[in-house]
Amino acid sequence: MGFVLLVCPALADAQASEEARAVYAEGERQYEAGNHQLALEAFERVRGLMADNPSGRVLVGYNIAKCYDRLGRDAEALREYEQFLADAPSDAPYRTETLDRVRELRGRVAASGSSTGAPTSSGGSALLPTGIAVASVGAAVMLAAIPTGVLALDREAQLEASCEGGRCPQSAQAVLDDAYLLGTLTDVFWIAGLSVAAVGAALAVVGVMSESSSSPAVGAACTEEGCVATLVGSF
Repeated sequence: MGFVLLVCPALADAQASEEARAVYAEGERQYEAGNHQLALEAFERVRGLMADNPSGRVLVGYNIAKCYDRLGRDAEALREYEQFLADAPSDAPYRTETLDRVRELRGRVAASGSSTGAPTSSGGSALLPTGIAVASVGAAVMLAAIPTGVLALDREAQLEASCEGGRCPQSAQAVLDDAYLLGTLTDVFWIAGLSVAAVGAALAVVGVMSESSSSPAVGAACTEEGCVATLVGSF
């Protein structure tokens, strides 16, 4: 996108606007000098000083969008450009150019997965506590396997004591049924708990990776011999 001049809003003649005019002029100087961060700060300050000049605030918003654009902050630039288009009159300067730029930025923001709203934390910040919670549930289920396992062993001991010489009394059938049920529950609790804990641990790992400087890369592929999934990231 080529160089486009900034919009100069009409500033009221009230004494309170003297500061706004001075700060605006400083913002122009910084922008022309290529100091876009300093220009952004100046224009943001001007907008705050123009509470009684709504039309002027709209035009300053365009300049703020230009600064974000020059700084490569696409999501913020898109937000300000869209706000300018929504609030500015149909004959506002640079409206056509802004529409073209908005289309470009929307594509770039969508491709990068950014948001046009205020910056928010990454999804990893939600995955980490979620993973810990899921892993905790899995651990609790695994712990439930301990008492059922102990009871299953107790029933097996009773069965061995009542059966001598390979012959078991009729009453041993109930003990056998209990031992089988408790053993099955123990296996279910253990396997289910381990599976849930593993999922929770994986979510926590992804959350930690997402909060690091590098986002995790997830991939999957299948062949005739089976499927494999990969998770690559840095801590």
